[in-house]
Amino acid sequence: MKSFWPLVGGVSFIGAYAVQSSFPAPLSTHLSKISAAGSVKMTVVSRIVGDSATEMKVTFSKPNLLKVEGPDGFTLSDGKDVYVFTKKTNSYTSTPIGDGGLHDVMTNPALIGWNAFFSKNPGSEFGAVKVGGKKAIQGKAATVVDISMKKGGAMLSLFIDTATNVATGYTYKVGEKEYLVLSSDMKLEADK
Repeated sequence: MKSFWPLVGGVSFIGAYAVQSSFPAPLSTHLSKISAAGSVKMTVVSRIVGDSATEMKVTFSKPNLLKVEGPDGFTLSDGKDVYVFTKKTNSYTSTPIGDGGLHDVMTNPALIGWNAFFSKNPGSEFGAVKVGGKKAIQGKAATVVDISMKKGGAMLSLFIDTATNVATGYTYKVGEKEYLVLSSDMKLEADK
């Protein structure tokens, strides 16, 4: 099983309230809902296509609070630092959160579809955006939105649930690796 730990490293994240209006309705609505939420809780199943799946329990809360629990360990943010615990080595690392918040330090392909939650400018890293057709994802109707990222040549295809207008999954292709990520039991709570 391939691990998605650590969350701290090199891929750039989604990021702009100002540019949301220039995106098609399914994407702009998703970005607005995710970035306006006070917290997001969900179970995420992620896999590199061809490998076994990893299930994670994920909680995002504002400001800069994060908890991701998986079979290989956990990642936790207390709002000031990000801690990554790895079960295999029974060790942890700590990284301070900079001025950009968790948006700047999180780089996990297993979470990139929802990182607008931590962004000051959701969508600012998107290049071309194309609304595709409808698709059934986990038995629910979804609109596929294909996005080319401005940096690194990565492609993100969000599956935006037509009932909630929030992405419940996506594929993310960077280099030779393609990730398939699906969420279940997602709950968005208002900002307190």
